[in-house]
Amino acid sequence: MLGRVLGVELLRRYFWDHSVNSLGTYIHLFFSKLLAFIWIFQFLTRKRASTKALFLFRLVVLFFWF
Repeated sequence: MLGRVLGVELLRRYFWDHSVNSLGTYIHLFFSKLLAFIWIFQFLTRKRASTKALFLFRLVVLFFWF
């Protein structure tokens, strides 16, 4: 339940908070997008991803997001 609430909050920030005007906001927005993608990935697989698969997914998102 907490994961779904957190995921909805991250998706809300990703889709509606685009007022980026400082480096701190850029960093916050980047990690919000990263966490939202990780949450979507886990939600779509409907199971806990293995540590190695989740690490590789985070690495791919980190390097190819922007």
